[in-house]
Amino acid sequence: MATIKRCSEPFAAEVGGITRVIAAGELISTDDAIYNRDTRAHFEDVATHVDRQAERRASGASVELATAEPGEPRSLTPPAEDSTVEEDADESPVEEESSESAPRRRTRRTRG
Repeated sequence: MATIKRCSEPFAAEVGGITRVIAAGELISTDDAIYNRDTRAHFEDVATHVDRQAERRASGASVELATAEPGEPRSLTPPAEDSTVEEDADESPVEEESSESAPRRRTRRTRG
C-alpha cells in the first residue's frame, strides 16, 4: 500500500529521462517513481513533520526560525519602544546649496 511522504529538502533527479525537481514540503506517494532507494533520504513521514510542528507551536517559541517551512506564515515582532533613535538636539540639519544660489562657472571653449 502506498503512503504519502513529505520532501524535507529540495532536490532534482532524473526519472525516465526527465529531470524532476522536488521542492521542500512537496507531498509524494511512495508509488511515484521519484521515490526510490536513492532519493528516500530526502523524504520524511507526514506524521513526523506534523508532530514536530505541533511541538514547536506548543512550546510557545517566539523566535522566528530561519528555516521556516514553505507557506508557513511568519510572525513579526514590532521593535521595542526604547530602541528608537533620537535625534541629537545640538545638531542642525545640513542644507544643501541649490544650483540657483551657487555661483556660475565660466568655461572656455577650445578650438580643435
